Amino acid sequence: MKWTAVVIILIGIGILSYPFFNDQYASYKKNQLIEQFEAGEVSEAAPPEVKDDLQEVSQLLEEGETSDFFFANDEKETKLIATIEIPRIKLELPVLQGANAANLKYGVGHMNGTAAIGHNGNAALAAHRGYSDGKLFNRLDEVQQGDMVVINTTEGKYEYRVKDSFLVTPDDLSVLEQTEGEAMLTLITCDPVPDPTHRLIVKATLVE
Repeated sequence: MKWTAVVIILIGIGILSYPFFNDQYASYKKNQLIEQFEAGEVSEAAPPEVKDDLQEVSQLLEEGETSDFFFANDEKETKLIATIEIPRIKLELPVLQGANAANLKYGVGHMNGTAAIGHNGNAALAAHRGYSDGKLFNRLDEVQQGDMVVINTTEGKYEYRVKDSFLVTPDDLSVLEQTEGEAMLTLITCDPVPDPTHRLIVKATLVE
């Protein structure tokens, strides 16, 4: 009976502590990817014919961070292309090519089929809003008009100025409309947290 009680207690401790260690591992992976970028270990962007479906990405965002990082086997799926910084909310995250489940575990996904970062058109970036303060796009709703968003790529640093933020329904495809003669950045995440019903959109334009 004594050993049974000890085992039950240990199992209980393990269950209670698992979310903490899972969160710590995700943070470790994020920092590791940023270090890889700084070391020049960067992948090529996806070809333009590859596209992500906004409704599928929207569904992934709504599901939130439900994956178990410890048991994930997706190292080969993550393609690091940049880092993003938003000084207002003290955010720095890796940007990975494609807004798929594997990439959204660790950072921001550059949606396939949208414009290349720093080039004319509408470059869309999606990320979860974590349940812990400051995680991923958790504080994106604090970004204000005029704030700067900095994207570091192998081509150089691109600075965008926030022009607007608003909510849309999950099936609103207008946020991905391409722009002619203007380089735009669209940040996408869920709202509110928890139990999201809408998508929070932040629009920014490239500072020449």
